[in-house]
Amino acid sequence: MRHLLLFALLLFSCITYLSCTPERTFPTEGGEPGTGTLGSFDASRYVAIGNSITAGFLSNSLYEAGQLMSYPALIARQAHGNSEVGVGQSKFQMPIIAEPGFGTAVTVGGNTVLASGRIELGGFSSTGTPITFINTSPTGNGQPPPNNPAFRNATLQRPYNNLGIPGIVMGDATAAITTANSLSRSPFIDIILRNPALGNRSPVQQAAALLAPQQGDKLVTFWLGNNDVLGYATSGGVSPAAPTPTATFALLYNRALDSLRRIPNVKIIVANIPDVTAIPFMTTLGPLLRTLLTLNRIPAIFYQRGGTVPANPAVGVPTQLPTAEVGNPARALILLTASSAIQQVGATNGVFAREYWVNILATANPAIRNLPAAQQDTIIRQTLGIVTTAPFALSPQNPLPNQFILDDGEIAVARNAIREFNDAIRAQVGQRSVVGLVDINSIFNDIVRNGGIEVDGEWLSPTLATGGLFSMDGVHPSPKAHGIIANKFIQVINREFNAQIPLVIVRNLPNGIVQAGRPASALPNEAIDFSKPEHLKFLDAKLYEAVAKQCGAFRDPIF
Repeated sequence: MRHLLLFALLLFSCITYLSCTPERTFPTEGGEPGTGTLGSFDASRYVAIGNSITAGFLSNSLYEAGQLMSYPALIARQAHGNSEVGVGQSKFQMPIIAEPGFGTAVTVGGNTVLASGRIELGGFSSTGTPITFINTSPTGNGQPPPNNPAFRNATLQRPYNNLGIPGIVMGDATAAITTANSLSRSPFIDIILRNPALGNRSPVQQAAALLAPQQGDKLVTFWLGNNDVLGYATSGGVSPAAPTPTATFALLYNRALDSLRRIPNVKIIVANIPDVTAIPFMTTLGPLLRTLLTLNRIPAIFYQRGGTVPANPAVGVPTQLPTAEVGNPARALILLTASSAIQQVGATNGVFAREYWVNILATANPAIRNLPAAQQDTIIRQTLGIVTTAPFALSPQNPLPNQFILDDGEIAVARNAIREFNDAIRAQVGQRSVVGLVDINSIFNDIVRNGGIEVDGEWLSPTLATGGLFSMDGVHPSPKAHGIIANKFIQVINREFNAQIPLVIVRNLPNGIVQAGRPASALPNEAIDFSKPEHLKFLDAKLYEAVAKQCGAFRDPIF
C-alpha cells in the first residue's frame, strides 16, 4: 500500500508540474550551426578540460548521442556546422563511444566486461507501472580500447579536443596520467588520455601539446571542481572522502591555470560550481516522503546523524526530524538512493534494516552474511545499537541510515565548500589569459529560485525526468541544459574572439531520455510523452547508488 501511495504521489507531482507549464512563446535568439562569423576562433584550436558534464555524460553513461550534445561539441557545431564535430576529419575531435555507451563494468563468467550502465525507461509492469533499469549491454565487445570498435576514435594520433573525463577531481588535471596513478581512480582516464601512447601526459599537458604548436588564437574552457564536493553530497555526507580542503583546491586550481597560461596566444574561459545540494538527486524524494508522512499522520521520523559508512557506522546518533522539515533544503534532503528505504517506513519485519546493516558489517566480517537472521540481528544490536525489528525510521532504535539523508550540518559543509571553491575560481578571472567566467552557480540558483527557466518559448525546470534540464540520473544536465551552458560560453567567445557565432536553439535539442531498445539518436523530443502520467518512472534505489558511486561517493580519502 505504501508503495502504491508513493507512486501515486509521483504521478501527482508530474501532473501538477505539467498543469503549471506556461503557454507563452517567444522567438529564439539562436541560429543555425555554421552560419555566423568566426573572428579569430577555430574549433581545431579549442580544448575543453572538465569532468563528466564536459564529456557529455548522461543518465549514468557516456554514449555518442550525449557526447554530441555536450556543451563543447555544441560550441564547435555552432561555429563550424554539424560535420565538424566528433570523429573522422572533424575540427573538434572527441572520444566517441557507440551505443549503448560505457558507464559501468559487469562480471560475466568471472571476467570483467565494460557495459553501458545507462539508465533507461524499459517498459511497463502488468499494473502499468513504468520499469526503469540500468542497461548492462556490453560496450561493443566488452573490452577496453583500442581493441573495441565501440570506442570509435581510440586510434586518433593526437589528444582529443574534448578532454572531459567523468569522475576526475581537481588534482587530476595536472597529475593524472593513468587511472591507476590518479586521485579519482576514474576508468575514463585511461580511455580518454590513452597513455603511454600519447606521451604520459596529464589532461593539462595534453591540451598544451595539442594547442602550443598551432598558430593563431587558442581557447581552453576549464570547468572542474564539482567532483571535489559531489561525492560527499551524494553519499549523504558519510563518504570517507570529505570535500577537498579549500587551500588544497585553490593550490591545485592555480597550478592548472598556470600551466595552461604557458600556451602561446591562449584565452581561458572558466566556469564555477553549482549548488550540488539543489540537483534532483537531492530534492526529488524529500517532498514525496513529507507528503506520505503527513497523509499517515506521522509527526516525525528518526535518522542516524553523523554516522560514517562504512568507516564507523556506530558513531551515528539517532535524531528526530519533524515531518515538516523533511525535504527542507536547509534542514534535511532525502537522496534518490533512499527510494527503497522510504517505502519501508514503519516496517517491523526487519528485512530492509537487517540487509542494509549486514552489508555494512560484512565489509569487516564477511561471515555475517551466512548467519541466521536471528544471529545477524543480535550482532547488529550489540555492535551498532540497532534493533532491526523496531518500526523502521519511526523508532530511535531503528533510524533511517545517514547514507540516505543530507542533514543541515552536511548541507552546510557542502555549501561552504562550494562557496570557497568558487571564490578561488573567481579570483583568477582577469588574471593573465583568463578572459571570462561562466557563472554556472548564479545561473542554477536563479533557475531553482524561479522554479525553472523559459528558453526559446519552452519552460524547463530542475524536476527529475519531467523538467527537461536533467538526465535520468538526477545529477547530469540534459542536452537542453547543455545548450544553455554552451550559449553562455559562446557569448564570451564572441566577445573575446571578435566573432558572431550563433547561439544554440535550445528547443531543438532532445530531452536526453532514452527508451530501452531504441538508440538515443533515434529519439525525438516526443518519444517519451510525459504529459501521460503513466510515463513517469518509479525510482530504483540501486540505480541511484550506482550514480552516487560514479560521482565519487564511498571512495577512499584522496587528501
